[in-house]
Amino acid sequence: MAKSFVRSSKFRHVYGELLKEKYEDLRLSNKATESNQIKGNAKFFAVAWDTGGGGSLAVIPTEHHGRQPADLKLIRGHTAAILDFAFSPFHDNLIATGSEDNSIKIWGIPQGGLTQDMTEDLATLQGHQKKVSFVTYHPSADHVLASSSYDQTVKLWDVEQQAEFSSLTGHPDQVLSLEWNYDGSQIATSCKDKSLRILDPRGNAIVAETRAHEGAKSTKVVWLGNSPRLFSVGFSKQSERQFSFWDIRNFSAPLITTQLDQAAGVIMPFYDQDTGLLFLAGKGDGNIRYFEVVNEEPYCHFIDDFRTANAARGVCVLPKRSVDVSKCEVVRALKISNTTVEQISFRVPRKSEAFQEDIFPDCPGAEPALSAEQWFAGENKNPVLVSLKPGAEQASTHSPVARVPIRSPVATAQLVADLQEAKATIEKQAARIKELEEELAGLKA
Repeated sequence: MAKSFVRSSKFRHVYGELLKEKYEDLRLSNKATESNQIKGNAKFFAVAWDTGGGGSLAVIPTEHHGRQPADLKLIRGHTAAILDFAFSPFHDNLIATGSEDNSIKIWGIPQGGLTQDMTEDLATLQGHQKKVSFVTYHPSADHVLASSSYDQTVKLWDVEQQAEFSSLTGHPDQVLSLEWNYDGSQIATSCKDKSLRILDPRGNAIVAETRAHEGAKSTKVVWLGNSPRLFSVGFSKQSERQFSFWDIRNFSAPLITTQLDQAAGVIMPFYDQDTGLLFLAGKGDGNIRYFEVVNEEPYCHFIDDFRTANAARGVCVLPKRSVDVSKCEVVRALKISNTTVEQISFRVPRKSEAFQEDIFPDCPGAEPALSAEQWFAGENKNPVLVSLKPGAEQASTHSPVARVPIRSPVATAQLVADLQEAKATIEKQAARIKELEEELAGLKA
């Protein structure tokens, strides 16, 4: 009798659970974009809002579950629709937005969320000649941002200096995804010309490219953690959804291509470095498939298919420091439906509430490994890792750079008023000092 072998893995029994706490009565924008339409971190999540007269963004504290107020306070600084947005990985209150008005804006969210509509940004980055399609922060260097636009350029920005560092040309059509690698030394893109490209962002060069999925619809790409491998998902000529694994050291052909199904929605891929889990969420799909990635053929193993009743308009995966380790939660995702954002918890089935070190390795924390100046000068460093163990010190083998404090978003008019008041106080004190000096001189005489 032939022996049967069970694949050894800590994560092959991971299951998804829909949490009771959700966010309702959201007036989500109906604008079709190439982005995932929702982003989040340990404090907030953000979604584009349905309003007239320019682009608006809702930034909602994660603890504000339930129905959202009809007069929810919004970011309203753009003159056209917001197409993408991204939280800083090192400053939870900092978010960048890219818009059809060709600009990128940086916003500082007050502690506890917005209490009034925000129209004054912290910085405006101008340089793109057409609408901005993607914005994404560097994974280990502070205040470094990449963006792409319908002008077919990819730009790098020093956010702190509010300056453009470089502008890379070479994409003959619209960029469909824009992804940093693990240490931020390279960027992968997918393009409407059906090609994948690897960019050297500081060298302002395309260092590799290959033909990918031949279908007419959008292709997306992600790096597979701290490795030279990529994962792409797109469509075949027959409009079947398919995915491929790539090794950029031999980029001429995929390691493997697998047909998925014949559904029409564009798939959003998410890879979790710590578990090796790969999640595929299709726009318009009610399910999220997830796989465990391995280093040899078939390069991934199907684990399960998590289903809800609501079709997804967008999905995001929160930073690992957002998970509940006491419940063996290894991934937390947010999913947009028509007027609701649902929370999905992916967990390893273990009964103990003690910290499980084998499923929670050190993960990227909230401290940058480099300053923008260091990175633009040519340095590379992996993200600073921290322990998720409750009470553990946020130690690392790296020496993190000091965090740059985020300036509160104060209106320009208020700043002018404060300055005038300070000047008036100085003048008043100067006059009083002169009076006292004259009195003293009289007494001496």
